[in-house]
Amino acid sequence: MKGNKLWIAAGIFALLALGGGVAIAETTSSDPAPAPTPDGLDGFDTFTGGAVITTDPSTWPFPDADPLGRVCNAVAHAEGYNVPGSNPYRLNNPGDISDGATTFGSEVHSGSHVTHFPDAQTGWQWLWDKWSNIINGTSDVYSPEMSWDQLAQKWAGNWTAWSTNVTRYMGVQRTDRVGDSFGV
Repeated sequence: MKGNKLWIAAGIFALLALGGGVAIAETTSSDPAPAPTPDGLDGFDTFTGGAVITTDPSTWPFPDADPLGRVCNAVAHAEGYNVPGSNPYRLNNPGDISDGATTFGSEVHSGSHVTHFPDAQTGWQWLWDKWSNIINGTSDVYSPEMSWDQLAQKWAGNWTAWSTNVTRYMGVQRTDRVGDSFGV
């Protein structure tokens, strides 16, 4: 019986040590935590189940039924992510954004430092986060109070085509207030 207690004590000690190691690893990681989606889960766990993201919109991680997903898909279409070999696709950057350029590196295109994300999921997550900030009113550049044309003038060089493409996909007018598409 004495030997059994020793094994139980050793097992408990091992479990505590492993649990503590995991907690330490989680709290000391230098990787930023992904922004939570409205359901509290990382968007890719929720929407793709780990599937490969390609130029085919049916593989894109966010469903059109979700307003935030719909705008991400609209922007990806407007930027040409669905075109094989395009800069947005090649750079894993569906929004053709500069956010993250100092973290991940970038290429200069049309006067902008376009971020080269390490993989498609990271690029899509950054696009989701950018739009989440816009909609929540926490962006330093964009506001849900802007019209789609006003936002486009800050987002894209060829802003009229961008606004036309995004709003057509969204089913709204270029002069509509951005926040109205998200109930804010």
